[in-house]
Amino acid sequence: TTIWMDTIRNGTFGLSNTNKLLKSYQGITGLKTGSTGLAKYCLSATARRNDMDMIAVILGAEEGKVRFAEAQTLLTYGFSICDLYIDEDPEKPAPMLLDGGLKDTVGLLYKDEFRYLDTKGNNLDYVQKFMELPAMVEAPVKAGDVAGYAIYTLDGKELGRVPIIYGETVEKAGYGDYFLRILQEFLL
Repeated sequence: TTIWMDTIRNGTFGLSNTNKLLKSYQGITGLKTGSTGLAKYCLSATARRNDMDMIAVILGAEEGKVRFAEAQTLLTYGFSICDLYIDEDPEKPAPMLLDGGLKDTVGLLYKDEFRYLDTKGNNLDYVQKFMELPAMVEAPVKAGDVAGYAIYTLDGKELGRVPIIYGETVEKAGYGDYFLRILQEFLL
């Protein structure tokens, strides 16, 4: 969908893309043109800028040139009003204290990357992140289960949250495990 011209069957047939935006619009990634007598001229155009993907769909344009001009207008408008916040390099959560487990702590991970698309012109430099995690949990814990959340806010309003999950499974300690711990402490 992004190639302007190509050949197939060892150069026997030449193909050219009918999406004229490929040569004239910055960031265009495709997608599909079409026309019939009933549907008229149609276009689904996609573009990517600053980690944002936009799509413009034009149906029933009277002329082929109109569909490209309208799609370009829609894409430009979308990119002009949207701003994307990505927490690309979040600080790794500190291990959580574990009560009654085979280990004293359990590692934590972010389940997903946080992304927020703003369409209101807010200054995303002021996004704040708060951790909502208990100080300690009771064993057992299972890898992948939710331990808490990273909550993202702007001007006191929550934008979204990302689950923080246990990075490993830690079983509950039994009497034998406690006995071995005491023995190791005594011998060391």
